[in-house]
Amino acid sequence: MGEKVKPRVKEFKVSPFRLNRTVVEIIEEINRLPKADQNRVIEFVRKAGEKRPLAPGELGKLAKHMVEAKDPAEADRLQEEIMRGFYGGQSHA
Repeated sequence: MGEKVKPRVKEFKVSPFRLNRTVVEIIEEINRLPKADQNRVIEFVRKAGEKRPLAPGELGKLAKHMVEAKDPAEADRLQEEIMRGFYGGQSHA
């Protein structure tokens, strides 16, 4: 009767990336990247951080640093960061 046809099995390649990595492992991996790729990671993190609202504790720490700042420019920068962190994006000040 004809030959038995074996079902085709997709070849599964194991990814070098694990899903459950520690922060330290991720940072070490970023440090091993070429400088251009490190800069892309930095830009991504900066943009991602601008979009999320800060937790109340984070806002409180920033407010404390703002009040204690000796340099008016630093106080202004912290105020901007607080506004951005409160609204989770561009400041509305």
